[in-house]
Amino acid sequence: MTSTGKSYLTIKNNYKVDFTKNDTFKKLIGFESKIVSETTKSDNMCSLLSTQKIYIYCDIIQGSNFNGKGSKILYSFGNSFKYGSVISLNIHPRQEKLLNKKCFNSITFNFKDENNKPINFQGESVAINIEIKSA
Repeated sequence: MTSTGKSYLTIKNNYKVDFTKNDTFKKLIGFESKIVSETTKSDNMCSLLSTQKIYIYCDIIQGSNFNGKGSKILYSFGNSFKYGSVISLNIHPRQEKLLNKKCFNSITFNFKDENNKPINFQGESVAINIEIKSA
C-alpha cells in the first residue's frame, strides 16, 4: 500500500464514530466533522507530525550554541510544512560557521527535532548544498 498520509478507520459490528463534537481527535487523524458508520479513508492527511523545529547538524563545524552549550547545529527552522510537501529553503544571508578540522573526506548531516530525536523522512531524498571557503 502506498503512503498517502491519510488514515483508515475500520468500523465493525454496526458501530459509529461521531466526529461532529469539538473535543474529538478528528483533525489529528484527518477527518472532517461527520459521523462515520463504515470503514473509510480520512478526508485529509493526518496531522500526527508533532515536530515543531528541525535542526540540521553537521559533523565538521563548530561555533554554534544551543541552550548555552557548544553545538554542531548548522541551521534550524520551524516546521510549517504539510506532510508530504517538499521542504525547500534558501538561507539568506548565508550563515558562516567555523570548520572543526582542516582536512576531511566526508561530511555527515543529521536532522533532529526539538527533542533531539532523529527525523524520519520516510525514505525521501534530501539534498543539501553548502559552500566551503578558506579564511
